[in-house]
Amino acid sequence: SRNGNTDFLDDFAAAAIADALKNPGKPSRQPADAPAAPAPDSLVDSLASQLEIERSRNAELMETLAAERDRAARAEAEAKAQLAEANARVAELAGKLDLTQYPQAKKDTEPEKKQAPKEDRSFYHTKEAEGRNRKLIAVELAPPMGIDDEKLMDAAHLLQKSGVDVLTFPDSPSGRTRADSILMAEKVARETGMCVMPHICCRDKNAIAMRSQLLGAYINGIQNFLVITGDPIPSMVRTTVKSVFNFDSVGLMQILADMNEEQFTQAPASYGGAINQGRRNLEVEIGRVKKKMAAGATFFLTQPISTQESADRVRRIKEETGARILCGIMPFVSLKNATFMKNEMAGIDVTDEVLARYRADMTREEGEQAGVQLAKEVIVMTEDFADGYYFSFPFNRVTMLEKILN
Repeated sequence: SRNGNTDFLDDFAAAAIADALKNPGKPSRQPADAPAAPAPDSLVDSLASQLEIERSRNAELMETLAAERDRAARAEAEAKAQLAEANARVAELAGKLDLTQYPQAKKDTEPEKKQAPKEDRSFYHTKEAEGRNRKLIAVELAPPMGIDDEKLMDAAHLLQKSGVDVLTFPDSPSGRTRADSILMAEKVARETGMCVMPHICCRDKNAIAMRSQLLGAYINGIQNFLVITGDPIPSMVRTTVKSVFNFDSVGLMQILADMNEEQFTQAPASYGGAINQGRRNLEVEIGRVKKKMAAGATFFLTQPISTQESADRVRRIKEETGARILCGIMPFVSLKNATFMKNEMAGIDVTDEVLARYRADMTREEGEQAGVQLAKEVIVMTEDFADGYYFSFPFNRVTMLEKILN
């Protein structure tokens, strides 16, 4: 047998050898008819001598092993005794030492760095932080279909001192190409210093392009976004132009939420969504608003309101969700304008009662005055629950705003 690196002649082997020496004539495993061959006396004597030597060596090794075990046990006991004695001395010193008379020692580890508070660059933050008792005002400026942006820039400059909180820029609405909403917003912000908010729709770009676009906007100082799913492409061009729609507005909001955690950590982007209060099943729309809020949306802009029924539906959404809502107002400026919106623009509810306010022979001033009156009536319908108003002026006629607010 083996103990560590040492071989021992165990009792079984020793007994077997002794038995063989005592019975030299005992047959081994060989054929029955084979004659037994007695071991020569010299071999027997040699084996007996070797057996005694092995037994003696075995006894010495066992004694050595026992001695080593005893020594190890004594060393372990001594070490435990020394540890117990040391612990007793430490306890005794701790009881005598008054730590209150010494300043607390500094930790060896590096102190935890305090995180700087996150900046809130949302368009509504300043007014709400200052506690101003005034509705938020957003005005939409439609980017041009061509390269002439003079009318848009003139409108933006007119609004500089009008108390507008944010200018918004639609993203090729109705699937018809217009100047890029982010680039247009960046130019207006650079030249006027006003807060801007481009609309971002999911129709035209995949997730890679969306992230790239949002990074570029943020780098250029744009941190407010209206996230929408987007209008479908017109049927007449669907054979040559394809939609992307990797996700809807909730999916894009989740991408923005991830970017706020990963890239925009110091000053998160602020984003909101749209409300379609004209949806046949209002419960579905309420559920959509809640999903958008769960994805990080902090404000909502509604479709244009022109009737009491539409206002009541928005009021219901406000009561069910508690969302920050800017009610949409579109002051139509002529019968042709109102009729076009009724027939061609999905989601905009223009009733016969609204159309009756306009005549085909109205002058420009009369048409605008009819639009101003309509807007004032919508404000009265919604002032008890609206957090603000979102104006879409046909043909960027922003001069109507002052007449409405006055």
